[in-house]
Amino acid sequence: MKTDEAILAEHLQLIHKIAWNMHHLYGCDTDDLFSEGCLQYLLKRDKFNSKSKVKLTTFVWGIVWNALIDYIKLQSKLAFPNPVNALDDLPEYTFLHFHKQQQILDRFTLNAY
Repeated sequence: MKTDEAILAEHLQLIHKIAWNMHHLYGCDTDDLFSEGCLQYLLKRDKFNSKSKVKLTTFVWGIVWNALIDYIKLQSKLAFPNPVNALDDLPEYTFLHFHKQQQILDRFTLNAY
């Protein structure tokens, strides 16, 4: 039987790729996303049903992606209780491309309600 480290090592590249994509979409720290993705993978991998038609990599992608979305939502609510005014205080925000700024505004507006 494989150890936790061996099982995790099989999917590290996939988890890193998901964390990198989330970093580009939402601007969060890649290392934080990667570590959270690994943690959630280890916590939820036992829920995989080998008899289902879903591949293991598809299952891993789904649990890590959804866990990171929840993590980003939680972090944005903790960091920005008043999302519209908080964006003015971010120096990185002013240097982003317009479509990235709009994505951030849309996400904060949705989380505010």
